[in-house]
Amino acid sequence: MVTSRQQLHRLPLAHTTTTQASPLLHLPRSRAAPRRRLTTDSKTSTGVSSSQKPPSTGAAALKRADKYLGLKLMGGVLGACVGVGGIVYYYAVAEDRALKKAMEDPSIAVEPPPPEFVHPYLEKPWWWRALFAIGRAVYVASVFLPVAGMGVVSVYIFPDSKKWRERFLNALIRGMERAGCCFMKLGQWISMRPDMFPRDVVKTMARLRDGVPPHAFKHTQESIRVSFGKEIEDIFESFEETPIASGTVAQVHRARLRPAYAIHGSVQDVAVKVRHPNILNETFLDLDLIFGFVDTFFPEKYSMPCSQDELTHILRQQLDLQWEAYNLYKFSTNFRHELQSGLVHFPQVSKELCSDSILVESWVEGATIATVFSDIEGGEEHTWSSSKTLTDNFSEAVMAKKKQLAKVLFDMNVKMFLRDNYVHGDMHAGNLIVSMEDGRVTVIDAGLITSLKPDVANPFGDFLRALCNSDVDTIVSKILQFNVGKVPVDKAAFRDRIKEITEHFKNQEEDDDARAGSVVKQASAPSKVGRDGRYALGDVVGEILLSLQRFKIVLRGDVAASIMTISVSEGLILQLDPDFDMVRQALPFFVRYKGWSTAEAVMRGRESPTPTNAPSSPETGQSTVAA
Repeated sequence: MVTSRQQLHRLPLAHTTTTQASPLLHLPRSRAAPRRRLTTDSKTSTGVSSSQKPPSTGAAALKRADKYLGLKLMGGVLGACVGVGGIVYYYAVAEDRALKKAMEDPSIAVEPPPPEFVHPYLEKPWWWRALFAIGRAVYVASVFLPVAGMGVVSVYIFPDSKKWRERFLNALIRGMERAGCCFMKLGQWISMRPDMFPRDVVKTMARLRDGVPPHAFKHTQESIRVSFGKEIEDIFESFEETPIASGTVAQVHRARLRPAYAIHGSVQDVAVKVRHPNILNETFLDLDLIFGFVDTFFPEKYSMPCSQDELTHILRQQLDLQWEAYNLYKFSTNFRHELQSGLVHFPQVSKELCSDSILVESWVEGATIATVFSDIEGGEEHTWSSSKTLTDNFSEAVMAKKKQLAKVLFDMNVKMFLRDNYVHGDMHAGNLIVSMEDGRVTVIDAGLITSLKPDVANPFGDFLRALCNSDVDTIVSKILQFNVGKVPVDKAAFRDRIKEITEHFKNQEEDDDARAGSVVKQASAPSKVGRDGRYALGDVVGEILLSLQRFKIVLRGDVAASIMTISVSEGLILQLDPDFDMVRQALPFFVRYKGWSTAEAVMRGRESPTPTNAPSSPETGQSTVAA
């Protein structure tokens, strides 16, 4: 078939695939067809002036080909990205399964002990238990009668005297220390309930978190002999008789295992935790005495910070150190990916050398954060997160390490809350060991665990979202939902108080004098809070908890423990890095783990995110597990 040049010129070029495949793309325009000459008369019919030229057919073909090649190249790149992403995802899933399988190895995995600790004294004869109860009641009464007398003087004779009140509180602390474990644990719990007790009482009770006198080394030897059926020298190459620390329930010794007992076959340097000998005496009857006293003499004026069943469960599991072993293993499993980064670490535990009174875990080199940084308080963090201004002339390197520590601690805390619902309940500076060489943070003393029950996990997420966004109505609604008090609440007055607190911390553009004239501002004000534009979440939480006393609101135990854990953690983080923005940093975690889709709207102050009904992390079903 013969085709003229003019006919060839009119053939469509839309199906040209490459510039080399079509010779038409190389035809000069002057040779492909004679160019038409446009006259002035033809301008009206064609719409093209004599000075304009029609588009080149070859150039149009080139443009179409380039576009096609661009789309093909884009498709290829997109396909490559999908392929690479699939490979990365496959290996990430494979790595996660491998890590999880390694953690579930029978030689490593730690099974949770029985949920309820059976006190050995329950097996004693009835007459022995009766005599013990009489003797213990007499001793406790002899300890607290002088304290009660001083309290009467302070409250009724010198009610306005700060000196007498201070004397009374100091006497109360000494009495609790003499009375033993249950009273000290109760004091520690009170120190985390500013929603129920005055601030000076909460601050005084926090002193009970400090160390207690150690027990004799003879008891340590006997405990090891009874637990493992061997002498101490049969298990350990060396064992320091003087403990490095002594807490309410147990004390800690440094030791070195013999190779046959090395943890996972390689770890020989260990810390040995030994339960105090008097713990069994102090936990058999004391809770009945405490709750009976309060219910008899102060049935309406005072309420306990938690139920007797809840506190009994906590304290009795506190006696079984196998729970702490399980908690450390649980944390290592939850943070198996973070452990690979080398920034977070949890001690390894010995399954073979673990009993209700003995815990052997890997020794951790380093120093506590409270020791490393002189401006970080170890025993009493700012419970209400009132971060102080750092004025020490630290070097830039030290400041950089502190900021990095703040990021690591924040990441760990927020994942414990939002991802795992399994939170270290006592993460103060004294329980965090840091290596200044590589910045690794090791979490120790995992006896106290906070975990929200399934029925409150999502509402608590709503509560945190409302705090981030100053959503007064939701804050009020959720607090009333968490309330287990028996006194009716004036909802209107309570809402006004919550609004006053949230608006007080907002960063207004007006000067301080104008703002002092009216604490309550419009709820639609920009959600930038604090003197430097940051929302001081812990400060707001602290003021809210303190205000709950006025309205006789008592939070359920798991919620109160979670809120106070957040406050303590934020206080520590802000001491390390006063510029750390907790709210802004937390929002991506809510998007990832709670299904929020409008997190940025919170920061703009325009709308509130609606959390999805994301399933809560599987838990033990207990609000707080102590070991």
